[in-house]
Amino acid sequence: MNPSSLLKEIVDRRSIRKYKNQIVEPEKIELLLEAARLAPSACNLQPFRALVVEKPEELAFVAQTAYGIGATTNAPLIIIGMADITADAKLQDRFQELIEAKSMEPVDMGKLKSAKNAPFQLKLGEDIALLSTAIAIEHIVLQATKLELGTCWVHHFEIDEIREYFKIPENMRIVTLLTVGYPNETPKQRPRLKDIRWER
Repeated sequence: MNPSSLLKEIVDRRSIRKYKNQIVEPEKIELLLEAARLAPSACNLQPFRALVVEKPEELAFVAQTAYGIGATTNAPLIIIGMADITADAKLQDRFQELIEAKSMEPVDMGKLKSAKNAPFQLKLGEDIALLSTAIAIEHIVLQATKLELGTCWVHHFEIDEIREYFKIPENMRIVTLLTVGYPNETPKQRPRLKDIRWER
């Protein structure tokens, strides 16, 4: 494989759990957040929210919510990735923006039917907000790789402790802790499936 363009970042990306004792420059943090801001989302509802954690005492607390092990223990930056599940309250405004941008045509949804004549139902809600948020977080991951930063998705942590400490409201679903920093390890790429097609 001769990766080029974005594929190079996809190939080079690793889950990094050991970081150098070096801060992530503010301008690079802004680039990471900009990559997430520009991520696609269902109906352009943009539910992703990022809580940037940099203060040593806050980093130490977050690491303990993750049981004091792994990537959170030495990362100089942690982004708490969240989904605003109330974002679909702005659905009509977003639809109008899409129509004005000529990204979609006005449609009488009451007339829409599926292949087996099921009526159209707009599939939004929490599940879709979480999906859109995951896309935004992965944009951060790839931008970080481009900036020679390492990242790691962290899922084993106590959500309620994070929520209470940072006073995060209930409408924000906490999706992951994303550690960010300059890698202090060079792990090899893990094996991948050779073919992901599902054959009938």
